[in-house]
Amino acid sequence: MVKVDSDKMKMILFHCGMIQGFCSGFMAGKLGTGKVIAGLKHALLLALGAFALFAVLEFAPI
Repeated sequence: MVKVDSDKMKMILFHCGMIQGFCSGFMAGKLGTGKVIAGLKHALLLALGAFALFAVLEFAPI
């Protein structure tokens, strides 16, 4: 039977969410205006959303 470290999995998923938020935001700016830097606000918003979601899930008494 394989033993999985849940803290390590949470860390990996957190970093995946942050990376996806940044990359998706910059891609949204590139597709919307043609400039990658225009997606900075989208990237920050998506990364902040991922951070907030993980913070709520980490400290919620579930």
